[in-house]
Amino acid sequence: MLIARIHARAGRGAEAATAIDRAIGLADKLVADDEVNLEWKENLVGALIVRGDLGLARGKAAASLADADRAVVQGLVAIAASPESAVWIMLVAEARFLRARAVRALGAAASPSPRDNAEEDVAAAYELLDRLSESGHLAADHRPLWSRVKVAKLR
Repeated sequence: MLIARIHARAGRGAEAATAIDRAIGLADKLVADDEVNLEWKENLVGALIVRGDLGLARGKAAASLADADRAVVQGLVAIAASPESAVWIMLVAEARFLRARAVRALGAAASPSPRDNAEEDVAAAYELLDRLSESGHLAADHRPLWSRVKVAKLR
């Protein structure tokens, strides 16, 4: 996943996509072999979010929405098992914000249900990140995300 982020930051989209697809394939296998292990789920959810972000940057909103949906589902399962985990709260917030952004990118092509839920996803991401920020548990690397969510909520 880290290699994909490095490629993406360097503007090498094709290499980033290849690396993140490989990371998701490996994480899928790990999760399938041990569905209880939250560390494997964390890798999978993080990779899905990275691929979703890459997809949005490359104009692949439908694929990004599918990745965001998977990330939200896996994240909600993990957060139910570990509700006080700041890591899972941040991942779920990030996944829900990705899903809202993907729906917005799809525009009229999005089906009605996701369109209706996009604002709810932004509000949920806001609430989750706000709770972490207020308690002092928002990781420094998620502060830019928090700023983007606040701006999106105002729109």
